[in-house]
Amino acid sequence: MGKIIVFIPNEHFDQALVATEALAKHCASRGDSAYVARFHGADKLGIPVYDGSVHGNPDLIVALGGDGTILRAVREMKENLAPLLGIKFGKLGFLTGTTFENAPEAVDAALAGTASVERRNMVRIRAYDGSRVIFSQDALNEVVIGRGSDTPVLTTMLKINGHRIYTSSGDGLIVATATGSTAYALSAGGPLMSPDYNGLVVVPLASHTLVQRAVVTAPTDRISVEFPDSARARSEIILDGVTVPLDVAPTTLTAEVSKNYVEIIKLDSRLFYETVAHEFFSGQQGGSPC
Repeated sequence: MGKIIVFIPNEHFDQALVATEALAKHCASRGDSAYVARFHGADKLGIPVYDGSVHGNPDLIVALGGDGTILRAVREMKENLAPLLGIKFGKLGFLTGTTFENAPEAVDAALAGTASVERRNMVRIRAYDGSRVIFSQDALNEVVIGRGSDTPVLTTMLKINGHRIYTSSGDGLIVATATGSTAYALSAGGPLMSPDYNGLVVVPLASHTLVQRAVVTAPTDRISVEFPDSARARSEIILDGVTVPLDVAPTTLTAEVSKNYVEIIKLDSRLFYETVAHEFFSGQQGGSPC
């Protein structure tokens, strides 16, 4: 029986759209069913648009772009998530599993179960208004608890397992997974963490002090963020780059490792630290000594 494959291209890359059509034909030649996720102009590709309620759960999701396209795929397919193969067209490729030149081979290996699979943890965020949960969702990279557009400074109190760690004033906090440690958290001064690490890291954003540092937590730790200064308490939540619309400003936020996870397929044999060296330091090695 044929497999179900859903393609999610970065519609801003013409090359990714062309590759989507070519890979869909490749899958059809195998006797599989190929669909494309809904986006503006998807019907022009000549590939059926995926509807989970009609077509059922996919066996494979193929994201054609960069790491941002993979994050979008996780977000859009959260109700029908399947092993995910990223084909690199963008700039950063920590999560992508192959390049376009090897895409047919990678798809075949993914469907045959012979490709390597990395299990990536997610972070679960909950927002409270008093004791009432007003929002709950997972993110693959990070949750940003940032100051609202009308809040010059946000004051946050960080607690872990009920213990107060510190109070910080600035642009907010990032709570990232190991996967997200190479993204926004890294830009804010957080540590690089191996994707095999199952805990989280909390990184202050533009803190108005010299003493706050990133805090790496255990997989079972529960992080909570409170807003002790009512004049500096208007926050916004951003999950993997997308702002969450909330009608009520949360009074408390909690974060912990989610029970859900994402399976990332890799045909590329590069190890994590090799990828770090290539993506961040390529061309900067071997300078003359001081």
